[in-house]
Amino acid sequence: LSSLTTQELRILKGIIAGKTNKELAAELFIEISTIKTHINRMYQKLEIKSRKEARQYAESLPMAIQPG
Repeated sequence: LSSLTTQELRILKGIIAGKTNKELAAELFIEISTIKTHINRMYQKLEIKSRKEARQYAESLPMAIQPG
């Protein structure tokens, strides 16, 4: 988790909250393609392959990662 950038962490929290790429892009004021790039890098760093795995990964972490 410490290997994630601030932006990747924001996106992870958005994924956990069930937000779409479009919603994340609007919220973070960046392009959808940039969201996808961040997600792909995050998946590589966490060795996961899907939003479902990202949510499962987050469930195993302290509450600090939970959206809110």
